Amino acid sequence: MKRAEFIDAFEQTLCSATQRAIGLDGAAAAEVAQQITDEVVREFRGQMIYVPVRRHNGRKADHKQVYAEFNGSNHQELASKFGYSVQHIYRLIKAMKHQPKKQGKD
Repeated sequence: MKRAEFIDAFEQTLCSATQRAIGLDGAAAAEVAQQITDEVVREFRGQMIYVPVRRHNGRKADHKQVYAEFNGSNHQELASKFGYSVQHIYRLIKAMKHQPKKQGKD
């Protein structure tokens, strides 16, 4: 996504979220979204910004599920399904392979 497209999408997302969360009408929400977008652009101009796919909640459960569904060659499929990069899937599988197996109680 190009910079201008991202900024437009960001502003539109803010506008929609403002309408839903606060109940502002379209014009007021658009004005608020534009002001916030302008402020964000001024504050972070020229910087690379990484937006995580998800928050850390449930990450361990996701990792276990990824590993359980891994068949040896479906890195891309798992990345798409779970919202991770393919590189992250490779690292995750490697780390999970090297974790000690938990012994059950006898």
